[in-house]
Amino acid sequence: MIAGADHRETGYSPEAFAIMYKAITGAEPETTAIAPENAPVLSGVVSGFDNAAPTNLPLVGARVAIFETDKATGAERGEAVYEASVGEDGRWGPFTAKPGQTYEFVIRAPGLPVHRIYRSAFPRSSDVVNIRLYPAEGGDGPGIGVMRPRGYFGPDDAATANGAAFAEIDKSEPVPHVWKARVAGSPGESVVARFNEEMLAGRIPAAGENAWIELSY
Repeated sequence: MIAGADHRETGYSPEAFAIMYKAITGAEPETTAIAPENAPVLSGVVSGFDNAAPTNLPLVGARVAIFETDKATGAERGEAVYEASVGEDGRWGPFTAKPGQTYEFVIRAPGLPVHRIYRSAFPRSSDVVNIRLYPAEGGDGPGIGVMRPRGYFGPDDAATANGAAFAEIDKSEPVPHVWKARVAGSPGESVVARFNEEMLAGRIPAAGENAWIELSY
């Protein structure tokens, strides 16, 4: 058991890696940091959501565009650096990312809202940068989500958006359970999310679009 870790962090945290490495090799790892590549190559599958549940099926015809973003504001920097429609297998890519560069993934698919997903720099290649599209999100007016798929936002974590703690985190609960929060605001407004040492900026989308800042660490 890892003190303070939720059930996702027990599989994805640096501490978990060190424990698993030692169990397999009998030695401590030299480092738990991710060794960066000079030219990470990315690809994945676009899937959808139907009947109130994820389908995990290829979303044929979805179009993926990737933009470099300003690290401080989340604003797009120029034209798309990658753009393509997915085929029968639902796959997008390959796309070669720049080391240290943040990105916005913009996905359009028939019958679903435009999705804008903000990601931190990718240190290494991956062919499982999968993207799931959802129906229109709820909420009172425009807003952007902040997600942490690899773990929960806990009461002891330094998790903020524009300097304020996420309202969804209940400090009185002994066990954290929130992995997604929502930040309201005006379309085009920058939102800077922080989780411990990671900082990532995104922008609140136009009405009717889905957007989230996806924290990786």
